Amino acid sequence: MRLMSSRILHPTSSWLSRPWYLEKEQLLELDAIINSEMPKLEEKRKAMVEANVEKTLELYKIGYTPEQLEQKKRELLDDKKDNYPYSTLCSLLLKHDKTATGDSFQEIVHNPAITNEVPTGFFLKLDQKAANFEAVISLNKDGWLKVEASANADTDSQRIYMKLMEWAKQARPSFWYRNVLPLASIVGLFGVATLFFLTAMQVLNAPENAVHVAHDQYIQEAHKLLSAGVTPQNQSEAIRLLLALDSSYQGSVPAFAHGSYYIQSP
Repeated sequence: MRLMSSRILHPTSSWLSRPWYLEKEQLLELDAIINSEMPKLEEKRKAMVEANVEKTLELYKIGYTPEQLEQKKRELLDDKKDNYPYSTLCSLLLKHDKTATGDSFQEIVHNPAITNEVPTGFFLKLDQKAANFEAVISLNKDGWLKVEASANADTDSQRIYMKLMEWAKQARPSFWYRNVLPLASIVGLFGVATLFFLTAMQVLNAPENAVHVAHDQYIQEAHKLLSAGVTPQNQSEAIRLLLALDSSYQGSVPAFAHGSYYIQSP
């Protein structure tokens, strides 16, 4: 009877659609993820060095005393101590097909040479060629974010892959931000004004037991905006109130900072 082995298949690649609105601090969070992983990866690298040394020592066992073998081992460990390094490459994609690179985003974003540049995406790769290990996260110029890990069922690559995916999910704009905010450029000011008016009227004319869900502040602000009319100048404010009223949001909603992000994808 033939026994069949089984294995767990892990995801190795994911794409997340646009748009993306990222701050510098969110890029620095990627640095923190990589830094937190380096102690574990360094332990693995040292284990690879030691395994290679032990394999090499097999060649010296005949004719060498235990003392000589121990001395040879120390020499080999010292000689190979920097083998199998992990490398990190970070890049900011800039307008006009320019790129700024470094060992970390901390290094890049504080580079005076790109102070006046406009970032449009980023790229981060952590790899070790000897172990066929690789973990990548990138945001291309078309606004698609990709998270990828080497497909060798390596526990380190899978762990880092999951951390990068968690970062992406946390950094991704909400459903409303992704689908309502771009409405301004798709249907224009008239569409936004109409949608805002209908939503505001629905909330303002709802029964009392439903109206209390919306904060008084949003109702008052909606009254003022409806009285003044929706214009290109207050369009973002209309969308902000639209989201708050339509979702019955109870907390405070800061004014939109749309357009002020460090990286803003199309």
